[in-house]
Amino acid sequence: HVMHHEQWHRSVEVLVPTAEQRAHLELSSYAAGRAAFDDVRMALTYEAAKRLFALGEFDRLVRSAGPGNHADRDPGLQLLLAHALALTEDFAGARVTTDSIDAVALPAWGKSQHHIVLGLISEGRGAMRQALDHFQTALRHALSTRDELLIAWAHLRIFRHRVDTDSS
Repeated sequence: HVMHHEQWHRSVEVLVPTAEQRAHLELSSYAAGRAAFDDVRMALTYEAAKRLFALGEFDRLVRSAGPGNHADRDPGLQLLLAHALALTEDFAGARVTTDSIDAVALPAWGKSQHHIVLGLISEGRGAMRQALDHFQTALRHALSTRDELLIAWAHLRIFRHRVDTDSS
C-alpha cells in the first residue's frame, strides 16, 4: 500500500507536471513556427497517458491528445484515449478512435481493453445486450493473459453492468 501511495504521489507531483510541461513546450514551439502540428500532437506518450488515466484525469488525457484522428498513434495510446472518451461520455469520439485500431493485431490484453471500450460505447447507445457481450469477451481475453488486475476490471464491468441493468 505504501509503495502504491508513493507511486501515485510521484505521478501527481512529478510525472504529470513533466508531461504537461513537455506538451506546453511543444505547443509553444508550434505557435512560434518551430514545430509542425504533428509534432505537437504526438507529444502525448503512452506512459503519460497511462499515468493520467490511472489518476482518473480523463478530461486532461483527452485534452492532451488534441482534436482529430488518432489513427497514426500507438494502439495502446489509442485504447487509453478511447477508454477516456467513453468514460467522459464522448461515445462518438470513442467509436471513431476504436474503429481506427486494428483489433485483430492486438495482444490479448489489448483485445480485452478494446472490448471494455466497445461495451461502454454500447451502454452509452442503450445497446445493453451488446454491451454485456463485449464485457464478457473482454473477460475471456483477460483470462487468457492471467493478469489479475485486468481480470478484476473485466469482472467489475460485468458486475456493474448487471447491477445497472437488472434493477427492473
